[in-house]
Order: sequence, then structure tokens, then C-alpha cells
Amino acid sequence: MAAPPAPSLLRARVMIDSRAWLVLALTAGVLAVGPVGAAHGEAPVGAAHGEAPVGAAHGEAPVGAAHAGAPDRPAPRLYLGAFDELTHDDFSQTASTASDLLVVVGLTTPLALELGRGDGDTDRRLLAYAGGVLASGATTAAMKALWRRPRPYNFHRDPAVAAYARRAGRDARASFPSGHAALTFAAAAAGGWSYASGSDRTGPRAGVWFGGFAVAGATAGLRVKAGRHYPSDVMVGALLGVAGAAVPVAVLGDVELRGSEVAAMAGGVVLGAGIASLVPFPQDVTLPLGAGAAAVRLELTPVPMPGGGGLAVSGHLR
Repeated sequence: MAAPPAPSLLRARVMIDSRAWLVLALTAGVLAVGPVGAAHGEAPVGAAHGEAPVGAAHGEAPVGAAHAGAPDRPAPRLYLGAFDELTHDDFSQTASTASDLLVVVGLTTPLALELGRGDGDTDRRLLAYAGGVLASGATTAAMKALWRRPRPYNFHRDPAVAAYARRAGRDARASFPSGHAALTFAAAAAGGWSYASGSDRTGPRAGVWFGGFAVAGATAGLRVKAGRHYPSDVMVGALLGVAGAAVPVAVLGDVELRGSEVAAMAGGVVLGAGIASLVPFPQDVTLPLGAGAAAVRLELTPVPMPGGGGLAVSGHLR
């Protein structure tokens, strides 16, 4: 019978596996939010190969057709009726960039908190957190590919926004559900549960819950304000994100939540979403780079390795 691995080797193996899960979780996040550079330098889907733009084979006008004079353009899918339709007047490149930054903050803060503790159970909590983010991100990416719901900006009346939509490529049909909302709510829920499982101090735990859900609420609000998502998109994305907490619950076990912690979660969402809705953002439009302009396209690909994994970055300039 083979001797059991030494404790030091076992710990090293667990650490390698936890890093592999983190790589997979971040990769799922990239897939859910959208490929890097997808809307920067690409012609409408299929145009580079002499094909009709998206929807043409099905009798639809290209995504982002002018609001007026295009009766056969794809109709918006308004799951919440007039409440969703209000988003057709929203667009802000600045708000979209701000939401991208908040996703990075939301995903990395639980990692920093966990690595800062560095106790004997850190690796298991990291695995649980990464698994929750991975589950939410992968589910969101799959639903985006199936639904292909046109984003709200396809129906904006501003000619500059209509021009943006025509040149956005696949991103123009990636509205449902919101990947940004799913990832930040997954980070808040899974990260908060992982932190709470290693602490019995109510104050710090409530602070972590509040901060995580405030970032998530602000991200969801900014995605609507940016014209990238309908309210129904971010609501479903938030539910998918919170559902990601099922992984740390299964791995780490139950955590007794105090009333102040639940209030901190709700308060964080309300405050974050409220700030995002009240801060004035310019309705600015930065067009994706068109044909003939220099553009960098980057692609991220997960690479399996013995005992772990990695992330390959490739790209080209045209």
C-alpha cells in the first residue's frame, strides 16, 4: 500500500488546485461579461466573410438599424413591459466603463480579504468562493448564448447610438442575463459566506456583506444606465449571482446570519443602486473602431496543466 502524501505535499496540492479554480472562475467571468475586444474593431457578425449581418438570414434588419424607417428590424423583448422599455432612452459609455471597474473591485475584494487572513482554512474558503463565481459565470454565459436578446441600445433614437449598435457585433445581442450583475452578486454572496464561515465577529461580517452588495447594486444600476441591459436582465443576473452562494454553503456548511447582516445586504444593494441612479453620467458614445482603423483584439483561453490551470492571452493588431 502506498504511503499517504506528506502534510506539506498535501497542502501544496490543495493550494495548486485552489489557484486552478480561481483561474476557471475568472475565465467564466470573462465569458459572461463578453470577450475582450469584441466591440472594438469588429464589423457586424459575418461581414468579414461576405455573409449578411446578424439576423439577415432570418428576414430581420441588422441589429441597430435606424429607429425610424426600419419596420422589419427585430422587435425588442420587453419581459417587464413599460418598465423595460424605459431603458431605450439610456446610453452612457462612461457608465459602462465604471461598471467594468466595479466588476474588478467586486471579484478581487473577497480574494484580498481571504488571503489577508491566511489561516489554515484559507484554501478551502478560496475554493468555495471560486466555485460559486464559476457556477454563476458559466450559467450566465450559457444563457446569453441561448437567449441572444438584443441590448436596449439597439432601439435608442439617437443616430450616434444607432451607429454604435450597427458596429457592435455579437455584443449587440448579449443582453440577457447581465453578466456584470451575476458576477458581482456572486462575489458578494459567495465571498460574504466564505468570510462569515471563518469569523464570528458580527461587525466585520456585516461590513463585508454591506460592501459586497453595495458594489453589486451599483454595478447593476450602471448597466441599466449605460443602455447595456434592461432591468429584467440585471434582476435575473442578480438572482443567478446570489444562487452561486450554494457552492460555499455546500463546501463550508451553514453560517448563522444575524439580523444586522441581512440588513447590511439589503442596505448595500439599495445604497449602491441608488447612488448609481442619482450620479449624473454623460450620454457619451464612443464608436467601436471600424474597418481600416488600427484595432487590437485580445482573446483569453483557459489552458489545462498538470495539477492546475492557466490562462493564455493571444491577440493581433489590424
